[in-house]
Amino acid sequence: MEQFHDRDHVRLRSRVHGTYLHADEDGRGVSLQPTGASLTAVWTVHLEGGSPQRRLLLHSAAYGRYLAATGKPGPSGLRGHRVALINLDRLDDESVSWEAVRTAKGDDVLLRHATGRNLRANHGAGATVDDRYSRMLLWVDQVVEAIPSADSVPRPPPISRRQDGPEIRTIRFVPAAPNGTIAEDWRTFQFTGRSVQRLKEEITSRAGEATQYCVQAGRYGRLIPLTHELPHNTETIDIIIMMTGTTDPHMDNSPRTQLSAPESLGEHRVADIQTSYSHRLHTNNVLESQQRKTGITRAELELKTRNIHWGDLNLEEKKRTRKELKAEYNELLAAENCISKSQEDDVITNENYERASLRDP
Repeated sequence: MEQFHDRDHVRLRSRVHGTYLHADEDGRGVSLQPTGASLTAVWTVHLEGGSPQRRLLLHSAAYGRYLAATGKPGPSGLRGHRVALINLDRLDDESVSWEAVRTAKGDDVLLRHATGRNLRANHGAGATVDDRYSRMLLWVDQVVEAIPSADSVPRPPPISRRQDGPEIRTIRFVPAAPNGTIAEDWRTFQFTGRSVQRLKEEITSRAGEATQYCVQAGRYGRLIPLTHELPHNTETIDIIIMMTGTTDPHMDNSPRTQLSAPESLGEHRVADIQTSYSHRLHTNNVLESQQRKTGITRAELELKTRNIHWGDLNLEEKKRTRKELKAEYNELLAAENCISKSQEDDVITNENYERASLRDP
């Protein structure tokens, strides 16, 4: 356990695949992704109890929820049992209990669950727990020296790539007492969307200006700063607000979190935060404009096609009309291909912005 220190921030990279364990955007699942620059790839160490019975818990630095093994079979085609993110509502919940076992060579670590199964990085994007040994159980733990508060980092409007309706959820919030204790007089309201900035503004309008806004994932979950976009779900979120002069015994106030993020947070050189912000906003606007224009064009073209009375046209008119429609559909296809390129650019600028956000104090 000596390689995991309480309140450390770590990333977990598969020794075999080189992919990183991420908290999914829905705040419920986990997956493997090729980059480790995003905050969703960072996990906070929570050591519970005293030696030698000390438990290792890992909770997402993005959403606060805890890494847990379930008894459910893994996703189709994957070995082992499903891994999920849950709230810590019971101190005796063994589903979130892990042990870090250093391998004989000392370079890698096994993450052994309380059930005796080990965290496994499968082919593709899936992670499970499995009781059969293989190299897919080996992880490289990378300590992240700092997670900046990011309260001062400018954030563009959230980008939604989903086509379903807006997410409406219940927000529960309560100011912490000056000594850091949390009362039970929660206040609630309905909130639409995922924007952290709008959520903070809404809470401020109801409770006054706070020095920090924190998420608590479950009754016994440790607090994390509210910096990441809200998860893609409609579950209730608990927010603890720190007013001026409040001290929080559950918050990570160690010197590590006050430092600037290290170079290792990004695999490539990235622009400073303001430049990354401008690039992200620009590609965002370009993508939204293209999607809006092609959406209108496709609707108009489909309407035009439906309204053609082919029986009223002679042979020459039919040939000319088909030729015109083909040309218009080809133009639409080219525009949609441009959108695909813009989406790729959008992903790149988003990753650069995440890396810059993590590097900037």
